[in-house]
Amino acid sequence: MKCLSKVALTLATILSIPSFSYAYEDDPLKMKMLGDLDFIKNILKVQYTPIEWKASYSGWNVDLEANKAKAEIAKKDRISIKDYQQILKKFLNTTNDYHVTVKFYSTESASLPIRIKGAEGRYFITQVDRSRLSPIIYPVREGDELISFNGIPIADAMRQFKEAEVGGTNEFAAQALAEVFFTNRSGVEGHLVPKGPALLVIKSQQTGNLHTYQIMWHHQPEKIASPFKNQLPLVSAMGAKNVKDEDDSFQLPLKNHPIFKQLMLSTHFDRLNAKASDDLGARQSFTPTLGKKIWEADYLSPYYAYLFESPSQHRIGYLRLPHFMDFDDSLEHFKSIIDFFQSSSEALVIDQVNNPGGSLFYLYALVSMLNEHPVATPRHIISLTQKEIAYAINVLPILESIESDERAQLVLGEVVEGNQVTFQTAQFFINYLRFIISEWNSGKVVTSPTYLWGVDLIPPHPEVRYTKPILILINSLDFSGGDFFPAIMQDSKRAKLLGTQTAGAGGFVYSVRFPNLFGIESFSYTASLAQRNNNQFIENLGVSPDIPYVLKVDDLQNHYQSYASKILETVDQMLEEKE
Repeated sequence: MKCLSKVALTLATILSIPSFSYAYEDDPLKMKMLGDLDFIKNILKVQYTPIEWKASYSGWNVDLEANKAKAEIAKKDRISIKDYQQILKKFLNTTNDYHVTVKFYSTESASLPIRIKGAEGRYFITQVDRSRLSPIIYPVREGDELISFNGIPIADAMRQFKEAEVGGTNEFAAQALAEVFFTNRSGVEGHLVPKGPALLVIKSQQTGNLHTYQIMWHHQPEKIASPFKNQLPLVSAMGAKNVKDEDDSFQLPLKNHPIFKQLMLSTHFDRLNAKASDDLGARQSFTPTLGKKIWEADYLSPYYAYLFESPSQHRIGYLRLPHFMDFDDSLEHFKSIIDFFQSSSEALVIDQVNNPGGSLFYLYALVSMLNEHPVATPRHIISLTQKEIAYAINVLPILESIESDERAQLVLGEVVEGNQVTFQTAQFFINYLRFIISEWNSGKVVTSPTYLWGVDLIPPHPEVRYTKPILILINSLDFSGGDFFPAIMQDSKRAKLLGTQTAGAGGFVYSVRFPNLFGIESFSYTASLAQRNNNQFIENLGVSPDIPYVLKVDDLQNHYQSYASKILETVDQMLEEKE
């Protein structure tokens, strides 16, 4: 009865909201806004794969939320482009999906020369940009506590910012993203960008005294003027009609075609640039050095790695896994490091905190070097349109012409993001495409669970295999591929996970661009819904650690030494269990 009441209330709410298409025929600006909003809503209805899962998980309804957004537009007498961007961002945030985001064309940004991070309900300065904050005038240090921001207790200021700017049901991930963006605002992200002074009350870790500092936001102005400042352009009142598409041509090798590029990547990765240890995809994370270094990878290597001696006199490998993007010869670097650790270490710590994800095939290539047995992959439920079927029908005869390893490498390339191409590779791809076409022909627009590109098992690497115990460090800024890697390793019982639950971005991502006059550069959405071996979805639920560890105040004030102690203690326990 409770469920029926909820459904009835939802229907009543939807029906009670007027039809906006006709209410603003004399207001071309609002008509265009409504048209673009409907365009985005309809794409979500057609190909946002988790749509039914969201209804079941959180009661989300795309029509209801779109009508709420339209009501926001309706109640504003004079609506600006920034108002509309905020409304659109808020609408997409209701999906509670870290892949469903919108980016805007904007030059406006603002930053403060500090980074902050929270622990136990308190907030501490973790980085200070000394080139922009004189230590003589502003003697602020890492480890100092931020007490208030612009006269508001920092916990309240952070909560307000998180509610306005960050979506998602994973409280840890939403909190972590809010901390990342709190002192680093951007019009590209749709933030309300501040300027002028910020008033900070900071408690010195050294003296315990409170100090008040006025620090100016480093503000970059918006240089892209609104086309609606003086009058509306003489264009059609309704929204976008055309989607800017990828190149549909089929040139060899096929590995370069977009159909093979199904990224599982946080949409924030491209903007943060990974300059600091708290950034997504940074080469080195905030994890401190865990022991006396015996060996260290070359500083030019894309992977920060070293062999150390633990306090208990074990030789342990440490490998930072910042993302799953295949850049140049990065796989060869990874291969060399794992080969060295196999012969020289007793166990391996893989640090993948703040991992934004990346390429599916590259992730599989790395997993192959960490196992001596085949490892199962997650299955995906996939939304289909004529576009996917057209791709499949065009590619299938090309793959079916392959009759040897040599021909497979000519057609697909010698490797697909680190995975050696053989005749068998083509057979997996053929079976997958035939399945997609079969599902469509049977009347399905959403497939049954299937393995992406037919890859149900990741075989061990033919040359390099790490066989010792593995501990993986995870946190709530692990997105997408950063969810999938620990899920695969945990489900195969190949590694233990330490940290906090991952973000829960559970599928591959599509991005859409379309002509508009509201500064919308693109919006993205989840086009698949992944299931782990136990049939549990990764979306929203993320991956839970085997050994929970939430950062403490002591970590933020003493260079993460408590965190390091927990890591070392866990590795010792794993080695004892092995014996």
